[in-house]
Amino acid sequence: MLVKEILRRALSGLPSDGTESVHGEFGLSEDWPRTRPVVQAYLTRTDTPAELRALTAALAAHTRLQNPQAVLDDILGTLLERIDEVALSPRYTHAHLSERLASAALLPMFGFPTRVRNLYLDPLGQLTRSAREPDTVDRDLDLAISSFAPGGTVVKDKLVHTVHGVLDLRPTSRGHQTLPGLHPPLAELNPLLLGLCGACHAVHHPMPEPASPGQHDATCPTCGQATVRVLDAREPRHFYTDGDRDDYDGHIEYMGRSSRPTLAVRGDPDPTSQARNATLTARTEELLTHNDAGGRGGYTFTPHPTLHGVYAADTAITPAAQTSSRARRVALLSRRVTDTLLIRPTTWPAHTHAPTSTVDGRAAWYTLAYTLRAAAAAHLDIEPTELDAGLYVGPAHTGNDTGHAFLCDRLENGAGYATHLGQPGPFQATLAHVQAHLAPYWHRHAPDCDSSCARCLRDHANTTYHPLLDWRLALDMTRILSGDPHTPDLHTPHGDHPNPWAALVTGAHAPIPAVLTQLGYAPAGLHPHVPTFTTRTRTGDRTLIVTHPLWTPDHPHLQAIHAQIPNSHEVREVSALRLIRRPSDAL
Repeated sequence: MLVKEILRRALSGLPSDGTESVHGEFGLSEDWPRTRPVVQAYLTRTDTPAELRALTAALAAHTRLQNPQAVLDDILGTLLERIDEVALSPRYTHAHLSERLASAALLPMFGFPTRVRNLYLDPLGQLTRSAREPDTVDRDLDLAISSFAPGGTVVKDKLVHTVHGVLDLRPTSRGHQTLPGLHPPLAELNPLLLGLCGACHAVHHPMPEPASPGQHDATCPTCGQATVRVLDAREPRHFYTDGDRDDYDGHIEYMGRSSRPTLAVRGDPDPTSQARNATLTARTEELLTHNDAGGRGGYTFTPHPTLHGVYAADTAITPAAQTSSRARRVALLSRRVTDTLLIRPTTWPAHTHAPTSTVDGRAAWYTLAYTLRAAAAAHLDIEPTELDAGLYVGPAHTGNDTGHAFLCDRLENGAGYATHLGQPGPFQATLAHVQAHLAPYWHRHAPDCDSSCARCLRDHANTTYHPLLDWRLALDMTRILSGDPHTPDLHTPHGDHPNPWAALVTGAHAPIPAVLTQLGYAPAGLHPHVPTFTTRTRTGDRTLIVTHPLWTPDHPHLQAIHAQIPNSHEVREVSALRLIRRPSDAL
């Protein structure tokens, strides 16, 4: 609000350019170089400091802000440079400066739907020749990149419309003018390539050079592996259909599901607070959601032969060899700036870790994220859908990737939830809710749930991660954050409750020994607290060790077992988390 009022006062003397924006009428982004001197002159006037001090004091009245002058000094010291960066940045596609600044969290968003994208249902010729209001369906950009993906179908008024491509429209007196449907336009190179590491699962945006779109073996700056898939990801303006309307017969074609929101690597997180054994980093960050056509690298867009900025998509899995030289394979991208909270253990118990390069490690982080999301929603008395959750992989530290669970506000520019949870008191209350309310219920439903279910961790929002979520792992991770120094294991009771993993690996009705017996294994009894099994294969003897998903290879129990195994045996370590889901990992 302070930034908006400063800009309003500085630019109040300028004549209106006829444009309107719900975020403030500060002109177009392209006009900022001409309006910047006006703002700079206002800030350097002799009476401005006293005026802004009074304004800041008025805005801070009856709030918890303890040092309003420091906030004002910080804004005045960087305001022009930050606006310069946003106005010239290729990350933002908005024509109005105020919309760009709101998307960059420099102005309040007010909840207005500035990220809504239209699907135009009329034929292209009618769109460009007619001045009447077009027939449309709209979605938020995060949803539009999957719902309106080329080749997909949308139903309106019992008629089916097939999405054909992207465009942008500007009304004129004689119809609608077409503008580039992608940002940056298809004819321009994309300076902000998206890199997805298949090893550590870090997200890089922009992907450092050298990298080229379509590359599958770029080197990851986080883990150093040549496993990065490079995408030419661009933000669509709007979408259009092929103009045909078919009767709805109950079938809808979906073309590529978008990813869950993710955070790109942005340098070393600077922790903002500490709560028990949890290091918390609250900051405003950009979330990325993309649709790469089901792993195919995106959709092949070709410029329309006569309409500028209209790009038609070839939805074939393998585009034709005679595709135009002007065509590009482009993934659809959505960016959203909001408040985020990164969470990780300050110190891990001995012989415990969760590397994001392993299934067990990723399961731990996603499980922790969605557990904290559920507990935070209950603590704040909000709907869980008000928060997003996921995995953030930060920069490399001594050759290892650094995983975090993250929570973020669903609302663009944030609603204050993540920032509030980033304080020690609210975060400790969130952990306490897990231990006092979620944990007892999860222990009671253990006989009916061997991993996760709709009664504990699963919901529609985290469908993608259902195979990874595990309530037993959630209890271990939250105990680590609470400061429990004991290394998680498969046998030690959790206070008044038995160890949740024990029912899976020991006892007459334990499912893991039962399924291993069916696979030809026999108990080996090499350690009292770690299940071990042996079998004979065509290539020789094999010993299977059932581990805890958070154990590192140097765990003393594992070392003791390895010392007893003959050198001629093949040794395989598989976690209980993996065996209960995919027993074939033992083969």
